[in-house]
Amino acid sequence: MQSFWLEERWLAEAVFVCSDGNAPACPRPLLQVLSMTSSPRRKDRLQQTDTMSNSTERGAEMEDFFKTVCEVRNLIEKISSQTEDMEKRHCSILSSSDSGKGSKDELELINNETRHNANLVRTKLKLMQKNCPSEDNRTNNSVIYRIQRNQHSHLTRWFSEVMKSYHKIQISFREKCKAQIQRQLEIVDKVTTDDELEDMLQRDNLAIFITNIHSDAQLSSRALSEIERRHQNIISLEYSIKELHEIITDTAMLLEIQVKWLPQK
Repeated sequence: MQSFWLEERWLAEAVFVCSDGNAPACPRPLLQVLSMTSSPRRKDRLQQTDTMSNSTERGAEMEDFFKTVCEVRNLIEKISSQTEDMEKRHCSILSSSDSGKGSKDELELINNETRHNANLVRTKLKLMQKNCPSEDNRTNNSVIYRIQRNQHSHLTRWFSEVMKSYHKIQISFREKCKAQIQRQLEIVDKVTTDDELEDMLQRDNLAIFITNIHSDAQLSSRALSEIERRHQNIISLEYSIKELHEIITDTAMLLEIQVKWLPQK
């Protein structure tokens, strides 16, 4: 009875500390409670030793788990911050008529760092899911299972929301770049359908893209420069958007698995 009460108390404290997605600053006090679940009144000394050993192992596992939770939380917070920074840079680039290579390089750097962090989170979430107690061990490790499941579920949903926001910003930037190209073409009465413009934008060779436009319309050097910059922005976004889609798909699969974890009524 004492062991059960202490484990339930440990669960309550862990959920209270971690319910907002934040891992405890120092998980050791919680882990020490787990080591108290072995009663000194047990008659069988061998069984007592085994119980204490199992408690120590579980304590070490949970310490590693909370460390991973902290790492994932910090990475998601960083991605969220990078997303806000990227949105501001998009606005600056779109409103500037002379955004040069420096702005493009800075944007690509943030994109690369964000994708790197997102891939780290995806890998860690998959590992957390893999290490969660199996179906057969749920009864014996019900407290551990509930803590790990709740934390993994919260982090996965949070990560999914942040990545959807990041993806939305990237798509919005692409559409705005395309709209600016469309406006430059309309100025010289170069009418293109959306499909025709998309076909031209998909060409990685910028020279061919510019030549096809310039041969049919008398564009000023400023207009050509504007089109060139926006085309470069779009090309650099293509790989990022594709990889983001893969990450979001993987995260959706993790969320589907979590639904299967829910107790069946």
